[in-house]
Amino acid sequence: MQFPDQENKAALLSCVADLAFAMGWEKKDAANPVIEQLILPIDLSANEQLIYETIRQNKLPLAIDDLAIRISMPTSQLAMNLLNMEMQGFIRSLPGKTYVVN
Repeated sequence: MQFPDQENKAALLSCVADLAFAMGWEKKDAANPVIEQLILPIDLSANEQLIYETIRQNKLPLAIDDLAIRISMPTSQLAMNLLNMEMQGFIRSLPGKTYVVN
């Protein structure tokens, strides 16, 4: 199937793959993977680093209550630290007051 490059003509699309081809959305070559920049937690306080490492080591999202028990921190102080870390982009909150590393 050929699409008009710069002729501004209509083209018949028979499937989603045709649309992806026409729009230039097809996947790039697997030999050239995209490397993502990771955020390093260097601007975190000692408490925030402890929270970050505890969440990072957990495979599943970690609930705020479980996190408070694991690191022995009052929930009010923990909630303040979690909000600050979320605003900085280090962690992400999920439904059910659970958290994961971004």
